[in-house]
Amino acid sequence: MNNEVSRHRADREPDSGEVLDALVVGAGVSGIYALYRLAEQGHSVRLVERGSGVGGTWFWNRYPGARFDSDSYSYGYFFSEILADEWRWSEHYAGQPEVERYFNFVVDRFGLRDKIQLNTTVVRARFDAENNVWVVGYADGQETAARFLVLATGMLSEPYVPEFDGRDDFHGVMVHSGEWPAEGIDLAGKRVALFGTGSSGVQLVQEVAQEAQSLTVFQRTGHWVTPLHNRPFTPEEQEEYRKNFAAVHQQRLNHIGGFLHEPELRLTFEVSEEERLKKYEELYNSGGLRILSSAFADTLSDPAANKDFTEFIESKIRATIDDPDLADKLIPKDHGIGMHRPPKGTGYYETYNNDHVELVSLKETPVVRFTETGVATTDREFEFDVIIFATGFEAWLGALKKIDIRGKGGRALMDAWSDGPRTLLGMGVPGFPNLTFVAGVHSLGGNLPAFSEVHGDWIADLITYVKRHGYARVEATDEAAAEWTDHVYETAKPVLLAKGSWYQRGNIPGSDGRILTYYGGLDKWREWAARVAAAGYKGMELE
Repeated sequence: MNNEVSRHRADREPDSGEVLDALVVGAGVSGIYALYRLAEQGHSVRLVERGSGVGGTWFWNRYPGARFDSDSYSYGYFFSEILADEWRWSEHYAGQPEVERYFNFVVDRFGLRDKIQLNTTVVRARFDAENNVWVVGYADGQETAARFLVLATGMLSEPYVPEFDGRDDFHGVMVHSGEWPAEGIDLAGKRVALFGTGSSGVQLVQEVAQEAQSLTVFQRTGHWVTPLHNRPFTPEEQEEYRKNFAAVHQQRLNHIGGFLHEPELRLTFEVSEEERLKKYEELYNSGGLRILSSAFADTLSDPAANKDFTEFIESKIRATIDDPDLADKLIPKDHGIGMHRPPKGTGYYETYNNDHVELVSLKETPVVRFTETGVATTDREFEFDVIIFATGFEAWLGALKKIDIRGKGGRALMDAWSDGPRTLLGMGVPGFPNLTFVAGVHSLGGNLPAFSEVHGDWIADLITYVKRHGYARVEATDEAAAEWTDHVYETAKPVLLAKGSWYQRGNIPGSDGRILTYYGGLDKWREWAARVAAAGYKGMELE
């Protein structure tokens, strides 16, 4: 048996009452990687997950049409050649069932299953300063003690549903896309309402319209939807990825956003109009998120450049929709391409050309209330059998708010962040020793698995360093956190962002719009993190 695998299986689980080296919360892409890396370095570690299976986002979002918009191979792990030899993605942008199978394959193939505790909801975490451990409490009353608490709770894991009068009066089926039941929902011949036209909503529109008797889409904000261009991998492409596994990994690490795309170094107006239009066509006809990650370098910083590319995309959309008035409703008026995360579609706009599909603008005719049989707007009353909310998530902080996290002196994390998060590298928080995050605020700005990898490596190395040198706790200093947080805000200044983008906290009404995303790029984060580690974790107090 491969030593890499057998070593994990040989690890002894802590006895009841024993203090773990680390407790990881969340079994998504980030949590699984952190678990693997911590176990590989010999730490006693357990992962707890509120769901009944692993995969995080790809466990909960089972709605019809859910799939990657990043290249499948860029979304996977690269920590072992076993992954290259024994896993083949079937499509360039894999669907949810295949993605969930992948994470289960990883967990089982590398002997991680016995370190994972499912159906376990964390409700509180308290730092015991006398013993330098985190005491983590679960909804069932049980507790676990661990020297380090690693939160991999996800950036889009806490569903958001708008408050509507009478929402609970509806007698039909009502579901959020992020809580889709495993057994599915029968939509055949049903009258379906769909709220939301972000990434999930776009994917749902295309699928639901094929089954439903009628589909009514309630749109608050239109988005710049561009074609996904998905297709199956050929055997030759799969073999090419297998042979170049290490090179593909390095390519991902070298990209500013952690993708497998070639960055464009030229500026929009440095080239002729003919060359510019040629580039736009290439981007439009390319797959996935290349539409932005390979766009002209100033697309998200120069308003004129953004406007030029946006007008090109608008012309493509108008050419697809039969009704010009409908096109006016679907085309955004309040932001350019990339100022919100751009959804990827397959026949999205074409779907609205069908007679049984209707678009309702919530800005023109807001919802007055929900009724027992449907929805009443200022214009009319609708009757539905099924109402779907594809209304997104409370980015990053939503999941953390569900846990009562208290550091030194019993101070709550959300109180410490009342004026906005302050972190060092997105990894450490002053006043909260031995607490760290994977793919959390101030540390993620691109392809989640790529950032999760460097975060997980850094955390495992930190814990190894602390143990090896006989320290009991490590804590980010106020000065270091202030410096990093200032840097995070500086990186966001040149970026064009729409009001209400979940890149900030503005996606939830009443939130304050503070920056949560890191725009410095994967390379800049790695450089800063390496300097901190090389200097004996400068900016962190070790005791």
